Amino acid sequence: TSTQTAATTGALLSSLLGGVGARCALAIDAACAIMVLERQESVMVETVIHPTIPEWSGARRPPDAMVPALNALWHSGQRVVTIADIEAVAGDVPADRIAKTLRERGWLDPLSARGAWMPARWSCGKTVGFENLLARLRTHPDTSAAVAGRSVMEVAGWLKRPTALAIGIPPAAAVPRCLQGYRLHRWSPSTPLGTVEDLPVWSPAILVSYMAAWPAKIGFDDVGEWLPALCEAVDLDALGGELAGWPRSVWMKAAFVLWRGG
Repeated sequence: TSTQTAATTGALLSSLLGGVGARCALAIDAACAIMVLERQESVMVETVIHPTIPEWSGARRPPDAMVPALNALWHSGQRVVTIADIEAVAGDVPADRIAKTLRERGWLDPLSARGAWMPARWSCGKTVGFENLLARLRTHPDTSAAVAGRSVMEVAGWLKRPTALAIGIPPAAAVPRCLQGYRLHRWSPSTPLGTVEDLPVWSPAILVSYMAAWPAKIGFDDVGEWLPALCEAVDLDALGGELAGWPRSVWMKAAFVLWRGG
């Protein structure tokens, strides 16, 4: 009968829908389980210190929440890490807390410049020792300071023996406390500076001008080692611009330096 047919049809539909609902529930449960496993795997990966980061003697593991920041900071390749760098990778953890923890656990070394640290790794390069200058320039980009004096020749590879680390600052500028450990040369460049490893460096023209104006400030005992290379690198147009306004005697001394450099 129609009643029996309807009942049978209803039972079949109920059974079919019930089966679909069960299958849907199973599928949803399986998807949720996969998401949980993926999330757990992601968390495990994020809390593992990258294998390319060396285990420094004395360095202790930071909390899991800070491991992603440590990995990111290390692989950024920055010689100097600022609080702004840490904020960029801090996630939900306060940047100052990350800085404090990584410093206390041996991953960051303190610098004289506030708000900057040096990753605890072996340093190499032409400008080793100028990390405080780099830190100051990264935290205060308007600082008028550059590698200067005999250090110019050392970073250029013309001076083979180590020399006192020296910077140049304009005569009227105050010397930041974090830079007071460098030998100081007072000069206001009027021509463009050079760059070595992200640091501003006096150009050969600026250095020759300074030597002509203040010859006693630069030692000449080993002049044969570096003077020819220095003079060969001088841009004469830049030298003329740097000497503009100086008396004739300074021009003559600059000419003598170039003559001696051959």
